[in-house]
Amino acid sequence: MKKKTKRAILAGIVTLSAALLFTACGKKNTADKAVGTTAKQDTEAEPPAVTAVPDTPTPTPGALVDMKKAEKDEYADITNILGKKTAGAYRIPITNQTGGEIAEIYIRPKDEYGTEDWGEDLVKGSFTLDDQEKALYYFDKNQKDEDGQAITSYDVRIVFLDERGDCFFRDLPLPMMKELRLCMEGVGEDGIPYARYTLEANGSEQSTLEDVKKRLYGDDEEEEEEQAEQLHQEETEDATPTPAPIVTPEVPEATPTPVPEDTQEAEPTPEPEVPEEPYVDESTRAAENYVGQPLEALISAMGDPGSNEYQQEETGNTGYHYYDTFTVATSVDENGNETITAIW
Repeated sequence: MKKKTKRAILAGIVTLSAALLFTACGKKNTADKAVGTTAKQDTEAEPPAVTAVPDTPTPTPGALVDMKKAEKDEYADITNILGKKTAGAYRIPITNQTGGEIAEIYIRPKDEYGTEDWGEDLVKGSFTLDDQEKALYYFDKNQKDEDGQAITSYDVRIVFLDERGDCFFRDLPLPMMKELRLCMEGVGEDGIPYARYTLEANGSEQSTLEDVKKRLYGDDEEEEEEQAEQLHQEETEDATPTPAPIVTPEVPEATPTPVPEDTQEAEPTPEPEVPEEPYVDESTRAAENYVGQPLEALISAMGDPGSNEYQQEETGNTGYHYYDTFTVATSVDENGNETITAIW
């Protein structure tokens, strides 16, 4: 009995020791395995994350054409340049539609007194502007006068390459324009220079032709229109059928009272004769509007005179310029500038 008990106790001790030993080894192996795994993870670094880059869309051929059109300068084809070309300058195209070739162009702020100072020629011999050709004018849109007021109106003078001389375009609102066209109505001495332009704000078309005609001819056109309207009314009245006259019964004539023989009839008082006004043709009337202005303004509008004559008088040097229907008298200053003093 005692030997079996001792063996059983001994066997239990051995079994317990083996269990403890097995458990300890198991923990160690597990720890070692964990440590090994961690080391392996530290050694084998993960690859860096790759950020996806979106593909650049390839534009279609049609879109490329549209982009190029949008980037193109609308005035790139104009090679004739006027003024100083700077990044901040305003620019407008000027088209020659006068029918002649322009050699010189002058542009200045509006001059109320019509002085001869036009400044420098903007072309400077670099080109000539043929009919229907364009030049691109650069200028300061916010330019101010001596009083600090914004300049909104300009005068333009052009000089032709041939014998036509020069002509003027006055009171033009260049800062408000998108484009400017210099035009001519008629040819030769009867030609009238005027401007047509497009406003930048609303794209409306404007013309100075009527203003130029009023400046040249005064109120003659209005009088002609009134006369034409009156004639039309008279013709209309003449065309209206006349009603039949109302027949009234005849009344016997009264017997005239005899006049004594010694009574003399009073002679009628003659009406005073009204002298007829001398005839003045239209060209002379038009020329009279230039009294007080430079001679070149009249020549620009009505052409050169047939002949010229100068005389030294008490009041100074006087010029006489003979046209077909009228004569122009001018006063000549020491610089050779002539101002119209009379026309007859």
